[in-house]
Amino acid sequence: MYAIQTHDLTKIYGKKHAVDHLNMTVHEGDIYGFVGNNGAGKSTTMKMIAGLASPIWGEIELYGRPIGARPARGNAGGANATQTHHVGALIEEPGVLKAHSAFDNLMMKALAIGVINPKEHCRDLLKLVGLADTGSKPAKKFSLGMKQRLGLALALVGTPDLLLLDEPFNGMDPQATRDMRQALVRLNRERGVTIVISSHVLDQLNRMATRYGVVRDGALVREITEAQVHESCGSSVRIKTADPARALAILEERLPGASLRALPDQAISISLPSLAPHPPPPQPPQRPALLQLIPPPPPRPSSISPASFTTPARLYSSSPSRSAISRTTSSSSWVRPRPNNPRPAACPFSLPP
Repeated sequence: MYAIQTHDLTKIYGKKHAVDHLNMTVHEGDIYGFVGNNGAGKSTTMKMIAGLASPIWGEIELYGRPIGARPARGNAGGANATQTHHVGALIEEPGVLKAHSAFDNLMMKALAIGVINPKEHCRDLLKLVGLADTGSKPAKKFSLGMKQRLGLALALVGTPDLLLLDEPFNGMDPQATRDMRQALVRLNRERGVTIVISSHVLDQLNRMATRYGVVRDGALVREITEAQVHESCGSSVRIKTADPARALAILEERLPGASLRALPDQAISISLPSLAPHPPPPQPPQRPALLQLIPPPPPRPSSISPASFTTPARLYSSSPSRSAISRTTSSSSWVRPRPNNPRPAACPFSLPP
């Protein structure tokens, strides 16, 4: 069964087609990653599905019931609000009452839609999004990430069957992003909540989405499953552990460059850039090294014998005014005798005159 199905959905602002005959299908139980550039029409499509905008043309079906056929003349309200009560939405900026606390914001919506045990329900949602310790602090003093978490909690009031999230990770630190992603995956698995999420952080979508829809210039280019994405984009390793949540947290710390995904069967898929097959780079032609072009020097003799040693005659003189130079047989170094001894007494060979 389709949770969302649109037929030729069109929205025009002035002369620009924000959404142009868009046909998308979201299966019940999907985590649908809505991917596209800025201005591609993602937020406008979500607004029309949530009943916050009226389509110029086309039809929207939620769980098989049409909610947004071409609006009749005089009907400025757009989609029928009675059929969108089970849809939670966080689109663009969260709509919070800045003068009230997080708990008060949740309580007002819970009472407006008739939630049973509203106080307990709102406290559980604050724990889920990590705002349980804010107390009576007004929302105007919240950071951007805290406002995003409060907006997500408001979207979850009443336990909707369908959740529309537009850039829900804006302003969140890495730890809060990981906690929120795990909470959304848990809602999908344990409660069967169908989630449509758009994000520019493709790494986060890759870790949770089961199907993808790529939109460009208001038109849906392609819908693709998670398996098809990984078959066409690279290799991965699939592991199973006794505690997948703890293993996923450890792997995220140890492998910061890896793409990690928690699969529906409690397994973990690990994709590394190095696992993808790449052709070897072309090798440059081998050139002979410069040292290989120089011939090796002749081998040096291990020792020099006195018989093979000759001394140039004109370098030395036998006159007593010049110092004689002798060479000993036990050493290859030259020895200069004392000045009062013109010629050593024991010379193994005589110098030429």
